[in-house]
Amino acid sequence: MTTSPLLTPSLIDSITANTPLRFTTSHRPFLPLSHPLFPNRLSLTLPHPTDSPNKLATLNHPSVYPMLQGPPYPYTSADSSSWDALLLSHWETCLTHWVKGEWKEGLQACGGCPVNNLRLAGEGEELGEGEWVGDLGVFRWRFEEMEEGEVRERLCEENVGRKVGEEGVVWSFGFFLHPPHHGLQIPTHALRSLLTTWYLPPHLLNCKHIRSAAFVNNPASRRVQEKCGMRLVPLPSSTPSPSAAANDETADRAQEKEKEREEGLTYVHQISESRGGGEQRVWVFDWEEGRDGSLEGRFLD
Repeated sequence: MTTSPLLTPSLIDSITANTPLRFTTSHRPFLPLSHPLFPNRLSLTLPHPTDSPNKLATLNHPSVYPMLQGPPYPYTSADSSSWDALLLSHWETCLTHWVKGEWKEGLQACGGCPVNNLRLAGEGEELGEGEWVGDLGVFRWRFEEMEEGEVRERLCEENVGRKVGEEGVVWSFGFFLHPPHHGLQIPTHALRSLLTTWYLPPHLLNCKHIRSAAFVNNPASRRVQEKCGMRLVPLPSSTPSPSAAANDETADRAQEKEKEREEGLTYVHQISESRGGGEQRVWVFDWEEGRDGSLEGRFLD
């Protein structure tokens, strides 16, 4: 990865003064993330050319790819190269705004945050360098819990059209991890750091509403999100089960419906044929400041 010609010492100073981003000695941007097991070692960065083997191993791994709505499967070197090139082009576009002091316009251009590659520095290695261990991305909610149609399309257009920092934007996030690093609570601590240094007021996104999702057969993702303050969207007691007949309900089915309501709102995701086809139910999580108070106050151990 070559350094952008826009990235002068003066711009680096300005970025570090106006955002939580920092730079390595080779001028690579990174967002420091806290983790009790890895102090001063975990960060979010731009992609590096050396990341591809870990990315391919992760996104083709049977414990990872079935839990994702995207990216493509099987995931190829060409997929990795094209995605990395897109992220680097977003960084360049971001810099064209930031060099003019247009901080929120830059974030608008890159989707919300220019860095999304989780990186773990080795012992004695510089923060912002190290091994690729996963992905943690910022994006806007796409209202996938709603049926396809004009209403959903309008809500998506309105949400994308709102400027960074405006009231009413519904933000989201997504993450996955290189399997050798499962079980170390990296997503939990990384997401908490990202939320508290990037999303929430008074930080750049000025985020006051977040929605997120996880496949029902992925309880690990549910635990991460609940530890980070997100809660399942409840179904109203009057909501009928989508799989139950309106006028032909057994006592057992009524019990099942009540359990579904307690577990919260789900929607059906159509699995692509390359991933085996079929359907999968998806949990929906939500936090809104005006209704729920501080997100940090809902973090769980």
